[in-house]
Amino acid sequence: MNQKSVVVSKSFRELILQEYPKLNTHVGYLPLLAHILYPPNGKKCVVSRNLLASICNAKPTHFNAEKFLKEFSVNIMRIEYTGYSILDAMAREITYADIPQYILDAQKVDRLHGNNLVNLVSGQVVNNRYRKAALLQDKEHVSKAYSFPVSEQTQQLLNYLNNDRGFSFDNDAINKAKSYIIEKYGENHMLDTLRAITIQPKTYFKATERSVRVFSDNASVLNLPKEPRKMLTSELIWLDLQSCALSVASKTFGLTDLHTFLSSGQDIWSKMYDDFGIIDNETRVLFKPIVKQAIYAIIYGMSLRNLMQGNDDYEGLVVLLAPFNINPYLFCQNDTIKSLLDARKIQFSRIKGSGGSFDAFGRWIAISKDVQVSSVLSQVNQSYELRLLLPVLLEAMVSTQFRIVLWLHDAICVEVRDHKRRANYIKRMKELVKIEADMLGIPTQLNTVSCVEAILHDLV
Repeated sequence: MNQKSVVVSKSFRELILQEYPKLNTHVGYLPLLAHILYPPNGKKCVVSRNLLASICNAKPTHFNAEKFLKEFSVNIMRIEYTGYSILDAMAREITYADIPQYILDAQKVDRLHGNNLVNLVSGQVVNNRYRKAALLQDKEHVSKAYSFPVSEQTQQLLNYLNNDRGFSFDNDAINKAKSYIIEKYGENHMLDTLRAITIQPKTYFKATERSVRVFSDNASVLNLPKEPRKMLTSELIWLDLQSCALSVASKTFGLTDLHTFLSSGQDIWSKMYDDFGIIDNETRVLFKPIVKQAIYAIIYGMSLRNLMQGNDDYEGLVVLLAPFNINPYLFCQNDTIKSLLDARKIQFSRIKGSGGSFDAFGRWIAISKDVQVSSVLSQVNQSYELRLLLPVLLEAMVSTQFRIVLWLHDAICVEVRDHKRRANYIKRMKELVKIEADMLGIPTQLNTVSCVEAILHDLV
């Protein structure tokens, strides 16, 4: 969540200003405090030089981030942070902030029951005028030029999604989602996201370097877990590419047996359950996402060390498989998993020997000091997601009867204007993908995901 768009109750903001009377002595102090209290998606509090310069209305080139953080630590609250990372946009992580417990307790109460909402940084009251301004601010933010090249197809996707009017959530759905989050997860950052999308519900998308994928740039329904997302989008239609990552890998990795298996229409998950003796449905529900994450990690180039031991974004098979009493090294000897690992090794060698590889659109992705072999492999495989769904995007661009509201790599969320003709347009979208998949030789198809079974992937 953008630190300048954090919304809280008026009483909580007054409490913050009372506790830290010097907040208004520097333009960057309150935005930084907002970032500390409300880190994006509740994750680590990372501050890059660009972010700090932005909240201080300064140019990043000559901005002294260290000096600003030290001044904040002296004048507002004591903070501890790491040294900056040259490889990660000169970013530091704030590892400790001396926030009084009563402030944290008040934050919890505000998340659960806060009303009379205002912007934490500016103090602006949340009303219709504020909502319009928030929409414009989010739109302007994604309209800025990128410092890296964006593919033609990704730009087409961004232009379409960001110029779409979006989708609003009704109060009943919002209340159901809030109740579910509180019951399932308790008080946490998800309630901040939910609050934000009730004020500005449209998702704006941004490109990312070294991938054709697009991601939400602002607080979005896509940032919420599966169940609340289902509740909020129950009036829309979700469609996803069946076993997309595996299907693409069967083609790009040259895995004939896997390709034949998927082409026959057999269920890969039933096979994996049988292979590992996962019998009851409750355990299967827990096991499937772990296998799925592992498959994604392999296909998209994660190192064996990180696959086993984990990293900042992935817990690793040693931890994830422990509840199932499955040895992670034996897991990797499973015929499906081993074939992926063996084929990946061959692909690494091929890419290294060629100095790069072509993606699904015929673009050459070269190895460089900034682009490793694993990144090339990941970019190639991810490009097929967009290539497969591109015919649906092109049709949506000229259609007045249906539109794509949300995009999640290998899944789309659509709205059909005439509910009586939903089946016709779903059939048409499926046909478009089928033609493209057959032409590419990828054994996948576009499936309708029911409200009950909606699986909106948390991809690695």
